[in-house]
Amino acid sequence: MYNERKMYVNGNLVPWEKATVHLMSHSFCRGSGIFEVMKLHKTGKGRAIFRLDAHLNRLKRTAELLGMTLPWMTRALKRLSLKRSGRTRWKTGMSS
Repeated sequence: MYNERKMYVNGNLVPWEKATVHLMSHSFCRGSGIFEVMKLHKTGKGRAIFRLDAHLNRLKRTAELLGMTLPWMTRALKRLSLKRSGRTRWKTGMSS
């Protein structure tokens, strides 16, 4: 099941088994990281991510509170999220 998944790592889609984090990564060693879990819904117009703008705004705000700089602007993250949701074979579900 997981073998078919692709993960977005450092600007690239990579197979699940190749998506790794270095052992000395600050997020791994110290737990400094942020994430959002988004829900994908099937609609009459195709797939939709529930409250995508709210998710991305919360992600940006959390990064700012922790003094982290996101490598992408909210607009680029939105475009990437929508692009990825179109590539999944899932009709509905949750993704982080």
